[in-house]
Amino acid sequence: MDRTVPNSGNEEISLYIRTYYSLLRSTREVPIRSLIEAHLRTNSALHVAANLHTPDMAAFIYSILRMPDCLIENVRLVVMGQSDWVFAQNDYPNVEAWQSVSAPARRRRSFWDGDKTLAVYIASRSDIDDMIPILTAYQIERDKLHLLLNRPAIVHLLDDAAREPNNVAKLSEALAIIAELTDTPRDDLEKLRTIWANKTAGHLLSIARDKCDMSVRLLAGSFAEYKRATRRWWDNISSTLPDIHFADRPIYFLSSNIHSLPNLLSGYARAEEDNLVQFIEQEGDRDLQQEYQDIVTQTVPSNRENLLYYVMKKYESRYPDSAEKRLAAEKAVGVHRIYSQHVFDVEAQIIEINKLNPEALDPRLKIE
Repeated sequence: MDRTVPNSGNEEISLYIRTYYSLLRSTREVPIRSLIEAHLRTNSALHVAANLHTPDMAAFIYSILRMPDCLIENVRLVVMGQSDWVFAQNDYPNVEAWQSVSAPARRRRSFWDGDKTLAVYIASRSDIDDMIPILTAYQIERDKLHLLLNRPAIVHLLDDAAREPNNVAKLSEALAIIAELTDTPRDDLEKLRTIWANKTAGHLLSIARDKCDMSVRLLAGSFAEYKRATRRWWDNISSTLPDIHFADRPIYFLSSNIHSLPNLLSGYARAEEDNLVQFIEQEGDRDLQQEYQDIVTQTVPSNRENLLYYVMKKYESRYPDSAEKRLAAEKAVGVHRIYSQHVFDVEAQIIEINKLNPEALDPRLKIE
């Protein structure tokens, strides 16, 4: 691979992208360390302290929120592919029999073999452009934390706290001592505790003890594989709804998240307003209760429907069985949710416009 010296910010980013695509093209394992130099040159706004010796906790947290938790303890190889067929053709025959894992801040179908390998389904090059900087930032910041925490006194503290993962007082004491010994802001360690909860001591112990050398492998990067995976994704949609003759109807494609359009079009949250308000009053936090009261008294410009949509997500998280009722109500007005299978994790909603109830639409929508 030719090495060139960039002379502008855009060229540095382009060089970074060319570097990892050139290495990934071989389909062999690519050590993440081979990408660090190009990563550092980009001066990423998401990794502002990459070149410093002190940990960039914001970048580390950004990374761990976007990868499954097993990355911390075990994973050393991340394998990317478009479908179960691609994995099977490259000596990973039954990845969907592995443990299904997920990340708090990213929707990607991922499976962990219980040891050192994580299989991740990708939908496009943009997934690669997202994952490579995340993994590289993780490698850089984990290295910094390893050097910082790899001291006998700190390892002993973490080992002791990890033996009692639910002992909040012991963990608090350990974090306070570690903050003092390493000159690390206590708030940074508390942010990790907020994310990891009772796994905090165990994860920090793994980082302290074990040097991490991550690698990544792209099994197939050709346009043909993305096209094949997309065809399987669409075939799943059409076979799930055989009564809808897609070829005979005009189709409007909208790129959105998985809740915005169903919220606006189904009217379900508004129909469940009494239950959601009761949830706010009885189980919501003070800020949520105050926001609701401010909306009722019209002392803030916030929208009532937006609050209901937000609360419904919390309500279903607290009462998972309630989601079935919502799905049935959505289906009754022509909103069908289709979950992908064996390819990238992209849920689809098929919305039959002629079945929507105009009276149930969000009042901000107008029909002409």
